[in-house]
Amino acid sequence: MRRYQGLDRTYALVSGVLRGEFPQGSLSDEDAHLVAEMVSTLDRLIGRWQLLEPTEVYRGVRDSTGVFGARLAGGKVAEGSTIESKGYLSTSIRREVALVSGVHCAAAAVG
Repeated sequence: MRRYQGLDRTYALVSGVLRGEFPQGSLSDEDAHLVAEMVSTLDRLIGRWQLLEPTEVYRGVRDSTGVFGARLAGGKVAEGSTIESKGYLSTSIRREVALVSGVHCAAAAVG
């Protein structure tokens, strides 16, 4: 987890691969191995937990289109809509953690 969250932005590489932002075969062998290892580890860790009830979480984003795709461009998704992200998406249960200057904050219910 430390490597995924690190300052080298490993999280951006992993989620970018999962979202299809890198053409097949464009990664070095080292990066491809790193992504496969991170996906396996994160899936295993996430699979250990299950929320007992719907929980509101927050995500601060500078560019919703870059994170969620064109469907969110201009904020035209109705409240209560389901948005699927093929990458991992970090969230917080505390709005103030997700909200940073110049960043829009979105709430979502999960569970």
